[in-house]
Amino acid sequence: PQLAKAGTANVKSARAAYEADVEDRDAFSAAVRALYYNGDFQAAVDLTDQVAAREKEGLEFKEGDAWALNMQAYSYDALGETEKADAILDRLADFNPDQEGWVVNFLINRASRLIGYGRFEEGLKAATLARSADGSTYAKMIIAKDHVCALNALGRAQEAEDDVAFLRENQEPFSIGLAAQGLQCHSLRDEAAALLTQALKDPETRDSVIKDLQGPEAVLFYTQSILPSNHDLLAEYPELAAEFER
Repeated sequence: PQLAKAGTANVKSARAAYEADVEDRDAFSAAVRALYYNGDFQAAVDLTDQVAAREKEGLEFKEGDAWALNMQAYSYDALGETEKADAILDRLADFNPDQEGWVVNFLINRASRLIGYGRFEEGLKAATLARSADGSTYAKMIIAKDHVCALNALGRAQEAEDDVAFLRENQEPFSIGLAAQGLQCHSLRDEAAALLTQALKDPETRDSVIKDLQGPEAVLFYTQSILPSNHDLLAEYPELAAEFER
């Protein structure tokens, strides 16, 4: 009930901010995201259609428009219209990351979505494309996790060793959950649980890992995934569960 109240208030606030300045494309994408987070998927789709209308008028396409399209794709997924979502994310992947630095975000989201849906061959190609763009260490952690999960699912675990090493060596407070998920995909569940348990004991990493251990109902951004969930480890590892509850 409280989330319903918060979601409704967020939609109202975000739409008011956008309507106060329709040229603010970040405010536009925030309005679309608020609708998506609130489960108003068709409304998110309809609002994002303004991107196409602006393009017909010859108006500049900006990063905020791309984020709105990303959320429109996820909304189509929620509505069961997967092919429309594919087309949107494929379009975003056509932008040149050397010219628009923000493109790497959508290359990654596209790859993660495909792999999360179990479309491993497509997802591996998409993750390799994402790797060709220049991203942050956090971005590279997502890409490494995606490579590990796709390669293991395809029976090519031996090809994932470099990515597993990267996950072990480049952990930051906000990427420990990514490392743990990649380790799980590589059949290293004990190591993943130990990593998360230790991170819960560290004040610098605790908040991020608490978030990573929430159940699927608390994941508002990404689409559903068949990949191993860090949340599932709580049922198998009593020390991890006890530290999480504490």
